[in-house]
Amino acid sequence: MSGSTINLTGAQGSSSPWVGSTISLDNLLPIDKAFKKYEIVESEQDLLALSVARHRLADKGQFATLLDGDLVKQVTEADREHAQVIRDHYQKKFVIWTLKGIELSPFRQDLKEFIHTDGIRFKENMVPLVYRLPEFYLYDIEFEKIHHEFNTTVKNQSEERIVATRTLNLVKTFDVNNRSRKKREFWFSDEYDNLVYIPIDKTNALLGLMEYASKNPLTVKASYAIRNRDGREFLKAWSLEFL
Repeated sequence: MSGSTINLTGAQGSSSPWVGSTISLDNLLPIDKAFKKYEIVESEQDLLALSVARHRLADKGQFATLLDGDLVKQVTEADREHAQVIRDHYQKKFVIWTLKGIELSPFRQDLKEFIHTDGIRFKENMVPLVYRLPEFYLYDIEFEKIHHEFNTTVKNQSEERIVATRTLNLVKTFDVNNRSRKKREFWFSDEYDNLVYIPIDKTNALLGLMEYASKNPLTVKASYAIRNRDGREFLKAWSLEFL
């Protein structure tokens, strides 16, 4: 609508300053770096419920986007209920993170903005975030489970980073795929009940060897550094040497 104008006219003799004025929409809608312009989308279904339905139907490979009229028809009551479970989960987490003073990443800030809506009207740029949200939720649930079973503060490591030899037992693996990287996360426990995290790219030729070797306890000399996620400590290991 660039260059469009609105002509305002009034009764003859009116003292209004707007009578006979011409207002450019460019003046009403300035596009400047100090402003952001968003496309608002309105859906018949909660966008999160659409994402849950797409995730449920992923094996069939039917839907590459959430903004698909046929996907709207596939949403079930169970999908809507699960979407509400996901929404409740993150709403509670944001309360906890606020109470703990945890600084939110840009991704989490966007998630917070979306998760407190009904998902019917949303910014178009929210679609990629919500597309993967059911997967993020499953990851978060499993991540919390394993952290409840082991130390939330690293034991027997007085320095932030050391080179040491530890005995590792596999606890859980996660497949994490995003635009920049596809990896498998190996989560081990050591002899002190610390969680140890070793990520390996799916393109790494040694991935299969790691999967095979981790079926049994591993003795690994490596660099171990303390990391923290949402107030829970664990160790990240790299420069691995298997003994």
